[in-house]
Amino acid sequence: MTFKNNLKFIFWTLIWFLFPFILFTANIITSYIKTGNLYFQKTFTISAIILGIVSLLFIPGLLLHYKYYKQDKDKTLRFRPTYMEITDLNGIHKIYFADISKIEKHHVVWNRRIPWSNYGYIKIILKNGQLFFFNCLTHDIISSAILFKNKNVVVDDFEELYPW
Repeated sequence: MTFKNNLKFIFWTLIWFLFPFILFTANIITSYIKTGNLYFQKTFTISAIILGIVSLLFIPGLLLHYKYYKQDKDKTLRFRPTYMEITDLNGIHKIYFADISKIEKHHVVWNRRIPWSNYGYIKIILKNGQLFFFNCLTHDIISSAILFKNKNVVVDDFEELYPW
């Protein structure tokens, strides 16, 4: 997982989540410049309503990002011609494409309408029953699914409201 990829997913969520706090500060400054008084109650009420609405939209995205970050924090992927390497705290796992029973690609049903629409994960099921996971913070799941299809691996597509 790279910092750049991590930031790409969380950036807009954080910007929108900080919006009510920026609005609160701007309203306090504007009211003080116009009237010379600080109107905390009116400004706080407006900002609290906006924060409530924004929280309903973006807290699920923040929670999902946190979960994905914790799961794949120390994980790296390398694709080779006949196998892939998953490196994590337990060591390096070589997964040969011939040993993969199927791939499950889990992603959000609605694209471009919710803050976490690009989130998803890949579940690798080996013929011996062993499971491996990686999510969108580690590697792009769309290009990974295409790569697995090109290696003649069965890829099942699961659309979920919230790919937890």
